[in-house]
Amino acid sequence: MLDIILAGRSYDLGMIFNWGGLFSAIMTNTRADFASTYQKIGSKTQAAIDKFVDAIGNLD
Repeated sequence: MLDIILAGRSYDLGMIFNWGGLFSAIMTNTRADFASTYQKIGSKTQAAIDKFVDAIGNLD
């Protein structure tokens, strides 16, 4: 049973890194309006993701 549980694990990188504060904004948004929340911080989130991807690419 433990093998089945461990084989199915996954990680939510958006939650772990909270790029641009998106995860926090979604979790604290009482209206649950994802579209307007993302519209406000989408460019900040994308910039943070791009910076992360560049850093991963430069690990050589």
